[in-house]
Amino acid sequence: MDRAALVRSLNRVAVCAALLFGAPACTPSTPAPPAPLPARPGVETAPGGRALDPTAVRTRPHPSILDNLGNLDDTPEPSVRTPDEAVGQVASPATLDAAAPAHGCVQLTRSPTRVLASGGPASITATVSGFVVAGYVGDGATEQVVAVRLSPSSPTMPLATLTVAAGSSTPRTAPPMVSALVDGRVLIAATDAHGAVRAAALGVSSPTVRPELRPIGAGADLRFAPAIAPLRGGASVVAYTDGSGTPMRVKLVVLRPDLSVAATHDVTPPSLGASAPVVDVLAEVPEVVFLDAHGGLSPIVRVALAEDGTPGAAQIERPLSTVSEPAHLAVAHFGPRRFVAYTAIGRAATSAIGVVELGATLPPEPLVPGLGYGVLQLGAVSGPAAAVFAMTRPAPGVAATERFDGQLLVRLVDEAGLGPALDVSAPEERVSHTSIARAADGTIGVAYTTSAGVSVRWLRCADR
Repeated sequence: MDRAALVRSLNRVAVCAALLFGAPACTPSTPAPPAPLPARPGVETAPGGRALDPTAVRTRPHPSILDNLGNLDDTPEPSVRTPDEAVGQVASPATLDAAAPAHGCVQLTRSPTRVLASGGPASITATVSGFVVAGYVGDGATEQVVAVRLSPSSPTMPLATLTVAAGSSTPRTAPPMVSALVDGRVLIAATDAHGAVRAAALGVSSPTVRPELRPIGAGADLRFAPAIAPLRGGASVVAYTDGSGTPMRVKLVVLRPDLSVAATHDVTPPSLGASAPVVDVLAEVPEVVFLDAHGGLSPIVRVALAEDGTPGAAQIERPLSTVSEPAHLAVAHFGPRRFVAYTAIGRAATSAIGVVELGATLPPEPLVPGLGYGVLQLGAVSGPAAAVFAMTRPAPGVAATERFDGQLLVRLVDEAGLGPALDVSAPEERVSHTSIARAADGTIGVAYTTSAGVSVRWLRCADR
């Protein structure tokens, strides 16, 4: 390089360095790269124009077992997405009642089934007689848990209204949990304002007269829903987050079929905390999955359950980073592969949802990229050949200072990787919570809460 060229190069470096202090952008002497090609319609792009293919399968190994969530952060800013842009495959009248597309899902009915005219949040479970939804209604001294049976082809049938002894006077962010038991009943686990965990078992063929929520535990953190693991013979395990001390802990309550407490176990590993327990109700061996949530690395923990509900040794799985506060989990599987989805912090402190495979070293994939702000919710269900996730995502254009309104998405992961996202919420709906369940025939019910109450969308996915 001659002297003149060297001087020009040094001057260029000095000008570029001045950018740190607000100087105008420097111009390289080499020709500028060609402008990026416009993205295909419906495909998200990064600020530089690179397409973010939600169906792509990563093949490069992760350099470390630690997750840095770099791919969750590598997403467009909220302003990149236009308010009316579709997300993935949106159901239309032409696709209703059709077979699910490969690698995706389809809606079975034109309109959702309204379950509760007010209240929420709510959870859903599948039984041999249909689906059952349980949700909070009212607040304070008038708070109740309402349980309803329904299906895509039959009207709703009220099963029970249970009074919460000490109702919460603040809006609920976590639902009561409902789960089908082996003996044909459903179990409901709820919390009251004092942190007491209460349970009730209901039949699903007819309404239950004067049902009662019995106390089974204490110290629950109301930000987290209980989790239920059905056992043989109508017994069950209820897992909940004990927030009465520091750090938080996860406790398991083993219930006999008559709902008497057989045992209570603290499954928090030594020197760790624990919160947000979830259960894969369709797993061959029931297990409770939870998180030791921190501002830094947050390890996933698994605890397998014996047939009588006795917990095994805690297994420390891969750590996650940048989880949200509070963090929420969902767990599902297909074949031997197990997946955990979790709420995370994305680029520019946006809200995101990631998914990781347990026992693998690949980095997390974004179920919901960081495009907005708010408290996201999620649920998951297992199918024979895919895991299906339901989640909320920030509505385009919602600022961090506004009340959070979200859209409802459904997305699966199978052997080919992540499928396209299906937006199942109506344009006018703003969703704050969701729950998902799958019947043996493949029908999927997604319960969700809006300002108009609780509704259920009916789907079929390519999960078998």
